[in-house]
Amino acid sequence: WGAILGSKAEVRRQGPPLDFDTITAPRMLELITNNIVDNARKFARDGVPRLTIVTAIREPDSPRQRRRWQLRFEDAGWGFDPSQSRKLFRRFYRTETGSAHAVAGTGLGLYLARSASKHLGIKLTGHSEGRGKGASFTLEGEVP
Repeated sequence: WGAILGSKAEVRRQGPPLDFDTITAPRMLELITNNIVDNARKFARDGVPRLTIVTAIREPDSPRQRRRWQLRFEDAGWGFDPSQSRKLFRRFYRTETGSAHAVAGTGLGLYLARSASKHLGIKLTGHSEGRGKGASFTLEGEVP
């Protein structure tokens, strides 16, 4: 992800290691995460991406559920209006950033990421407290 973010990026990692084996399609998982990381770069407020990668294991809410893993990408970029969180994953959808500069892209990255995550059985969600407050994207799946 360093090549995507650039040499000036600030990247931190928090949370426990996800120390289990799983069967997945590595290229599809890479497509998902690369699109999320690329958005952190494109929507950085001052041109310097700040990204925190948070891992977590969630215990089941009921006996019928399994433990779940989470991989959350939290950026300090432009963010978006919370009412747009469901629209983010639509094909060709572009949010307003609040920046005076246009952001390159087609509006397909998050659409492709969501499609790939569904194929892998992984839930992908996006959240922001509002414009100028950064964004977070969370991947969640069952622990094998």
